[in-house]
Amino acid sequence: MGRSMRNLQLYTDYDRKGIHDVFDPESRFIPSRGAWGNHGIISLPGRAGDYVLIVTYGQEQGTHRFDEGISTEGILRWQSQPSQGFNNPRIQDLINHDEGRNAIHLFLRTQEKRNGVPAPYTYLGRLRYHSHDRERQQPVHIAWQLQQWPIPGNVLNRMALRLEGEAPPFPSERREQMTPLRDILKEEDPPTREPEGEPTRTFRAFKRRYLSDQESGALGLQGEYLVLDRERQRLTAAGRPDLAALVRHVSVIEGDGAGYDIHSFFPDGRAKFVEVKTTSGPKSSDFWISPNEIAFSAKQAASYELCRVFDYDPTANSGACYSVSGDISQFFAFTPTEYRARPVAGSALQSKPPG
Repeated sequence: MGRSMRNLQLYTDYDRKGIHDVFDPESRFIPSRGAWGNHGIISLPGRAGDYVLIVTYGQEQGTHRFDEGISTEGILRWQSQPSQGFNNPRIQDLINHDEGRNAIHLFLRTQEKRNGVPAPYTYLGRLRYHSHDRERQQPVHIAWQLQQWPIPGNVLNRMALRLEGEAPPFPSERREQMTPLRDILKEEDPPTREPEGEPTRTFRAFKRRYLSDQESGALGLQGEYLVLDRERQRLTAAGRPDLAALVRHVSVIEGDGAGYDIHSFFPDGRAKFVEVKTTSGPKSSDFWISPNEIAFSAKQAASYELCRVFDYDPTANSGACYSVSGDISQFFAFTPTEYRARPVAGSALQSKPPG
């Protein structure tokens, strides 16, 4: 008799056997034993880089009590096993997770038992790596973004899931500069290619979700204003107030599409083209960039600068930044996120009925 198979459904409740039957129906399920019966993180067989996270709030292991939760912005605070550190291969796999290539599925319950019987786990969708605490390990602390967000109110109520924290105000228009620029836009060196993580102080602070297009546009504009003022102040300090007066905010004047955001100058009068990318996340956060922007940086390599504003705080209108100059393909690895597909000329591709 064949094994009963079940489709994966968002916000549906599953016990451990039900989770097993979705992802690994060919193997034997043994209650309270093995990966599917006992573990909190399970590597999917035959799918390197794909995982299932099974989380129960308030669990204890030895003297360690797990402190996990989901914020009002959809950020899950998660901890590894107490014995695991940064050199653990699985931890490295998680920190370097690419949601475009691999999937991490979250099943969560807020209590071990409900009305005296084991509580089910609710499927909350896929996760995206957000950041990690670089100062703490054994266990390692990782922040994940829930990709399916927000969770409907009736699901929160059914799960007895209480969200943590309140979102800070988000800028809808530019704030006036009230402090010297060096105090509100701290310059740092570019990051390494590996995710750097965050110090404990900022990791434990409230985290924003990945933004909507409207919020992302507002955030990006705030970062551009900071860099615009930086360029003008730099030129003035270099004895070129005449050039400072000519700096233009091209993305506002002309709209997107020029391949850069700010037309500035070097102190010797040469043109400088500055592209600004802004995030409220850490230095290691990925960012979106268009093929046009990449091509422009290569074409104008001698005059091009990408300024990455990170850790942006909307309440203080401040953050930090790093800059790279030249062809940005020399500094960043690009991951295609979608493709346009068309039949290959002369191929044997034909439309055939199924079967």
